Amino acid sequence: MRSSARVALRIVGAVLACVLFGSIWQACAASRGMREIAPAGQLVDVGGHKLHLQCVGTGSPTVILEASGLGNASSWRKVQPQVAARTRVCAYDRAGMGHSEPGPLPRDGRQLAAELRALLQAAQLPPPYLLVGHSAGGVVVRLFAAAHPTEVAGLVLVDTATDDALAAHPEIVARMKRALWAARIEVRVGLLRLFDPFHLDARDAALTYRPQVFDAAYAMVAAFPQTFAQLAAARFPDLPTVVLTHGKPGDWAGPGLIRSDEADALEQAWQSAQATLVRRSTAGKLVIAGASGHQIPDEQPDLVTHSILDLLH
Repeated sequence: MRSSARVALRIVGAVLACVLFGSIWQACAASRGMREIAPAGQLVDVGGHKLHLQCVGTGSPTVILEASGLGNASSWRKVQPQVAARTRVCAYDRAGMGHSEPGPLPRDGRQLAAELRALLQAAQLPPPYLLVGHSAGGVVVRLFAAAHPTEVAGLVLVDTATDDALAAHPEIVARMKRALWAARIEVRVGLLRLFDPFHLDARDAALTYRPQVFDAAYAMVAAFPQTFAQLAAARFPDLPTVVLTHGKPGDWAGPGLIRSDEADALEQAWQSAQATLVRRSTAGKLVIAGASGHQIPDEQPDLVTHSILDLLH
């Protein structure tokens, strides 16, 4: 018995030592990585915390790029320079993401849309805006448009999450929430940085594999029930809209979160929801990104750019 107890204590001690070492390595790597990546734009105070905003180009309307749930301004690096040749285009980091500071709870869609408007006002960027939202970012721009219809010239929704698809499948949202809860622990002990489950390059890894990023993403998903209710209650203006949807089915919910036995039904629900978004506008257009999975801004950036420029005419 004493021998078994000693073995157990040694195992516990080894685990604790690994956790401690991983935590120290993670903290040092995260700090070093962020020191090496200077913000490309400016930090703007939106009332208690600062958001990172990067604008290039000149002209009107101003194009606003809203990234996916774990994305940041850098997610648009293949799109933003091309759009800047035609008009002013701004990408930003939501609170907690990229170079932005964490924001207050709750992180529901209405709060995120309000912070975006506060950012645009504080940065003295006048309307009209052409709003572009990828994945969960599409939720934010839709609620912004519903709240401030006279300030929005059009929408480009890039494989965007919808209340139609996700509210009908609460088990997927529950899995996303559990996965992000686990990721909040894993990122703190260096496991995400070590195993790189999202296959990120050095810059994106430095920006993404930090506790505040996964805290913010978890809070956003945890607030999905409130966000879905806000979307269902919102009245959307009839704006020129382009909806881009993926042509290659995949894990839009996150790595390994969609089971093979439910993939077909979920894909059908996703595509049906994209078609519904198009019908909200008398000037709606559906574009299928045939060579892309969920990451259309990275896999087919020219298609995203073309859709944006299409609405600038």
